[in-house]
Amino acid sequence: METNNKKVCCNVIGVDCVPNDSINIQNGGPDYLGFDFNISRDDTEELIKFISVALFEAGIPLIDIYNYGEIKVDEKEICTKEKILAAIAKDAEFLKTEAQRHRSVPVRRAIM
Repeated sequence: METNNKKVCCNVIGVDCVPNDSINIQNGGPDYLGFDFNISRDDTEELIKFISVALFEAGIPLIDIYNYGEIKVDEKEICTKEKILAAIAKDAEFLKTEAQRHRSVPVRRAIM
């Protein structure tokens, strides 16, 4: 069955929250645990601030937030505020536990 999903250009926003365990890194894992969000180009600045505030309110550290670049994805893969909040809520306890293990990672003040 063929689907007619519309492809749209978006920014990929990387969010680094907690340093990864060195063993996981040695086995090919990322340097930091966090999120990647496909964000509409028109909403990028607003949603970067939104992500920062949402992480702060959830008590999750924020080491860095950056734009990887642009990609084309199905329109349904663009993250809305609701999808971002759901992803943060899903991983909040794990990221907070990892932050406590690394104790050197403070919860950064939200970007306003």
